[in-house]
Amino acid sequence: PTAAADPRLATWQRLDLGPLDERDAIILLRQSLGEPLEATQARALVRALGRCPLAIVECRKLLTPAQIAGTNPLPDPVPVGARLQHAWARLAADLPERAQDALLDLSALDSSPRDLVAGALARAGCGESDLDQARAVGLVVEGRHGAPAIGNPLARAAVLGLHSPESVRATHQLMADLAVATDSPPAVVIGHLRRACSMGDEQCIAELETQAQRAQSLGHAEVAARGWLVAAQLSPNQQDRVARGVQAARAWLTGTTSAEGGSEVLTILNEEPLSPPDTVWREWLRAEVLASHDLTRAAAAALVAARHADTMQPTLVPWLLWDAAATSWMAGDTELGLTAARRLEQWTSHLVRPAGGVPAGLGPGVLGAALLQAGITDEGVRHIRAAREATRVPERAAGHDSSGLLN
Repeated sequence: PTAAADPRLATWQRLDLGPLDERDAIILLRQSLGEPLEATQARALVRALGRCPLAIVECRKLLTPAQIAGTNPLPDPVPVGARLQHAWARLAADLPERAQDALLDLSALDSSPRDLVAGALARAGCGESDLDQARAVGLVVEGRHGAPAIGNPLARAAVLGLHSPESVRATHQLMADLAVATDSPPAVVIGHLRRACSMGDEQCIAELETQAQRAQSLGHAEVAARGWLVAAQLSPNQQDRVARGVQAARAWLTGTTSAEGGSEVLTILNEEPLSPPDTVWREWLRAEVLASHDLTRAAAAALVAARHADTMQPTLVPWLLWDAAATSWMAGDTELGLTAARRLEQWTSHLVRPAGGVPAGLGPGVLGAALLQAGITDEGVRHIRAAREATRVPERAAGHDSSGLLN
């Protein structure tokens, strides 16, 4: 962490190792793991590890395979090995007691708005000037909000590691209360409650639901989904867990383009049989989670979701079938794609007019594409022509042509 930690080494030639630039950090990570890692996850992992070479080469011992692969979320804070813990914690332990209290609050806050940081420092009985020594040794820097923040994720982990789990949880609870009092964004409140609360804490669960609803009303669907997920994870009653898990799935699937964290929700929804409407959300979520590594199974799950939605939530059916067909093609499974496309064409053929945002000609258009994929050329061409004709007639009357949807 510091240059010239021992004056006897002052005359030695030095090579500072880190943090590496991101490209080199990713190369080192992949070499250390000895296996391929998807680029987005590799970037997320090296950033969480502060691009520190020692943390990178040790991560395989400190993280699970699922955490490394990105199928499970990284722990917060990310764990550090004994040598890094000692190096960073030694710097914090040498600071005055008041500065150490402020460092604990800053570590709990991570990088937060200035008013929240100011409130936390006041709670510790100090101001920004009390952090000057921590700045000098690299523990504190200016955060993205212009307020003091812990310098890197490894230092943050080391500072939190100096305190008992009970003390860290109590600090997060205080930060959650402060965030609510200062009308901080729902994501900030949910983040602190997740780290503060224990199983069965009904007051905490109620606040998580409040913040999830608040996030939903603000259009922050992913934040809402995480709030519902944490509330579900803290619920000891299985029915409550599942009901909140369904809320999380709905928020993720209808308001975001990412199913990150979806595997955790799926685990909860697999705990007991669901009603047909709730089964739709579970199977749709399963399709999204599987899409990252098993496209054929993802397409099959979308077909199951469409079957359950047929009578209970019919407006979802065309999109689930369209998703199943497209995913099948990406998987190279033309037979499964053709099954999905035929069901879509049959479903849309009963519509008197396009409904629920369903484009005119969607059914025959997707079926035509599926038939061409399967090598059934003449029938495929006929359906493509029928789809073009279906889009042409009503759209001309409206003064525009949206047949490009089928191109």
